[in-house]
Amino acid sequence: MVDLNSMTIFVRVVEMSSFSQAARQLDIPKATVSRKVAELETDLGTPLLHRTTRKLYLTEAGNIYFQRCRHILDEVEDANRAITSLQDIPQGTLRITAPIVFGTCFLSQWIADFLQQYEQIRVEVLLTNQLIDLVSENIDIAFSWQTQPLASSSLDTQSLYRVSYWLCASPSYLEQYGKPKTPQELSHHRCIRVCSQPFASHTTWQLIDPTGRIETVNVMGRLVSNDLILARQAAISGSGIAYLPNSLLGEPIKLGQLDRVLTDWAFREGTLCLRRLNLSPLSAKVRAFCDFVAEKCLKTNEPDLSYTQAKDRTVNG
Repeated sequence: MVDLNSMTIFVRVVEMSSFSQAARQLDIPKATVSRKVAELETDLGTPLLHRTTRKLYLTEAGNIYFQRCRHILDEVEDANRAITSLQDIPQGTLRITAPIVFGTCFLSQWIADFLQQYEQIRVEVLLTNQLIDLVSENIDIAFSWQTQPLASSSLDTQSLYRVSYWLCASPSYLEQYGKPKTPQELSHHRCIRVCSQPFASHTTWQLIDPTGRIETVNVMGRLVSNDLILARQAAISGSGIAYLPNSLLGEPIKLGQLDRVLTDWAFREGTLCLRRLNLSPLSAKVRAFCDFVAEKCLKTNEPDLSYTQAKDRTVNG
């Protein structure tokens, strides 16, 4: 089978009308050039060049082959340039996955700003709270909430900022059932449980006091969901006590729709993470989006832009 290297040598010989000049341009021995052209003619079963002491002439077959080879090499060069441009110019389709609440409340505006800045990029977004395999789903960027440290693996993880969680309930609920004074009293309250397994019979909440002491309590409740917005609305409606990220509670608390409970106790902080496959070099589109997100997070005054390695190839939204 003829390889591109032999084609390149043959084309250079024809273009330079000289084995010697082609050898100098390609920086290989003249003997190699002569041998490669001879092997090419043997493989094709026909002479490509007439050689005289002063000049080279293409045979009819050689002329046809030269035109086709030059076209093929031009296509290869164009392909190489196209790939190089992907590394240099942000363009193409960027596939992103994120938890539903984060995607709806925050990521949507980020992407709108990003698309205005990079007109050659198309974005596809998958909002889900399910596990996503970045490789099989061809995902470039995955956002997720992380509460535990991660071991090293094939995913690069960029921690963006930390999020606190608060316990809250509506004034009407607290008036009817009273405010819990200790974490253990939560086991006697109607708790709105947010978890990835909605059919679990109970949920374990761990709270930490200012001294670092941890209290673990099994909470019950008639409402279980994997959606934070639904849980917030249920709490506002008086369905029970929920623990929610503080980023979702500012307005309801300001409007008097929710009150915090057990304010001396806190849940383990979560961290918003951006994850991507550990590829080098990064494509320009992925590099541009990572830089864009880092800048957005710096403007929130809550940055934590340390880099770690993620544990596995799946992302828990």
